[in-house]
Amino acid sequence: TGRQLLLARLLDEGTPPQFLHHPLVVNQQGKKLNKRDRATGLQALRDAGRSPAELMGEGLFRTGVLETPRPVEVGELGRVLGGHLSLRRA
Repeated sequence: TGRQLLLARLLDEGTPPQFLHHPLVVNQQGKKLNKRDRATGLQALRDAGRSPAELMGEGLFRTGVLETPRPVEVGELGRVLGGHLSLRRA
């Protein structure tokens, strides 16, 4: 977050950035996904044929926003997310 704020100041952005805080993303066993444990990255999933909408739906499912995984298009995010996420201004 600090880097983004510094970059915004250096670029003389008039409006401070907003940050989206989401629930922790976990695997099927409830363990946090991270690079150290070699969790599969988005690019590997895209290379395997998963669409952006499928990955968005999977992420929303794994964070508890959706009860079952399903494809979610970008245009649906506002409606789907509803009160699940908090948006903070820097």
